[in-house]
Amino acid sequence: MESREPRQEARGVVPTLVLVTMVTAMVSSLGAPLVPQIAEDRGVSIGTAQLSLTAALVVGAIASPLLGRWGADRRRRSVLLAGLALVCTGCLVAALPLGFGPLLAGRSLQGIGLALNPLAFSAVRALVSEDRAPRVIAGLAAVTVAGGGMGYLLTGLVGRFGGLSACFYVGLALALVTAILVAVVLPRDHRGAGMAHADHELVDWWGAFVLAVGTALVLLALSMGSSWGWGSWTTCCCASVGAIALTLWVRRSFRVPNPLVDLRLARSEGPLGAHLSAFTVGTGMYVLVTTMMIVVQAPTDTEYGLGASVAVAGAMFTSYAMASILGSQLVLWLAERMPPDGVLAVGCVMLVAGAVSIGAFHDRVWQVAISMAIVGLGGGCTFSAMPGIIVRAVPQEETSSSIAFNLVLRYLGFATGSALATAILETVSSAGTITSVGVRAAFGAAASIWVGAALITLVLVRRAAGNKASRPAVVGEGQAGQNLGL
Repeated sequence: MESREPRQEARGVVPTLVLVTMVTAMVSSLGAPLVPQIAEDRGVSIGTAQLSLTAALVVGAIASPLLGRWGADRRRRSVLLAGLALVCTGCLVAALPLGFGPLLAGRSLQGIGLALNPLAFSAVRALVSEDRAPRVIAGLAAVTVAGGGMGYLLTGLVGRFGGLSACFYVGLALALVTAILVAVVLPRDHRGAGMAHADHELVDWWGAFVLAVGTALVLLALSMGSSWGWGSWTTCCCASVGAIALTLWVRRSFRVPNPLVDLRLARSEGPLGAHLSAFTVGTGMYVLVTTMMIVVQAPTDTEYGLGASVAVAGAMFTSYAMASILGSQLVLWLAERMPPDGVLAVGCVMLVAGAVSIGAFHDRVWQVAISMAIVGLGGGCTFSAMPGIIVRAVPQEETSSSIAFNLVLRYLGFATGSALATAILETVSSAGTITSVGVRAAFGAAASIWVGAALITLVLVRRAAGNKASRPAVVGEGQAGQNLGL
């Protein structure tokens, strides 16, 4: 049973963990609005340049459960520092004018930053005082969302005035400062501790390899399917082999004593609702974001385009990022008044409202900005509530690996949403040209997906909350802390 002894919170831990999640999200999203500039600067096609985005996403999805397991408890600080060192190396390699291959390698290393976020959540549970932990966890969850939006904004501004390399040099500086703070502030790893949790620290390396292969191939098929052709041999082969590998990994996870992710915990009603919500909300998010980026930057002579620059397209995420932080605070207020399923459902309703808004009104930049703020509020609310639901259902030593699995599903949702948006726009089109009907269909699809996410939470998370309510409450927990999972 998890210990409830008071924790002594070290000074500066919370700001450092916030910086870790913010910077890694920002650095990992660098380059998203720069695909055309990467293609021009490195002399490759747009489709090939798109791999710079896919590579970071694939590496983040692969490394998340591995680092989540490997960096739990006693190795947390060391793994954070090693991961940030690799992120710094990736930024430096991508910034140097060495061609597209090294840039792709650098972007892959930057994707490791995404895998460090679960360790930050685990650190909150171990290092932050219990009365502050619910608010910090909700804030970190929102920061992971806001950081991506701020990364888009940073890329647009710096890329416009400083060029491609300047974006990665800025990322290098941010990651370096973060690494220094982690080294100074976070407590040293307890290498002399007993081996009471040794079994939890063992890594299933063969399972990690199978999961890596499966995740990489599925993400690659989803991300590159529009370029390769959805019916092409390459796409079908990647998707099929990836699906087989993931199936084998699931079977192995139920058989080995120390799985990379404890799927028995993951399939219990509370975590299962959070995991399915992560995938569906992530899918809808990238359907909307992908379509929004096309609308904002498309020429004005189209039926739907605003003809804005890359910088303006990146700025659309400013309102999204700021509203997502507000959404994380809204979670704490809602948690005192309703159960977890209600909190997630409210967030999904906000997301639906944002999708309907941008689908109906996207003729002006300010209209898109307002809609993105509504989406940010809903995204901050949903993504902030998910970690708390998972935390209350798993032991402390399983926190980082369970949240890492949730992030993997979110990344799979992102890739699925990006591919789905492209498929919808290409299907509902005229002679290969995107039309306003296709744009509205894509926004409508995002709204429909989020309605599904709301239904998932109302069924699974509510049932789990009811089961928990039937058990004795833990003495000393506040209502908000109970609802958020602490």
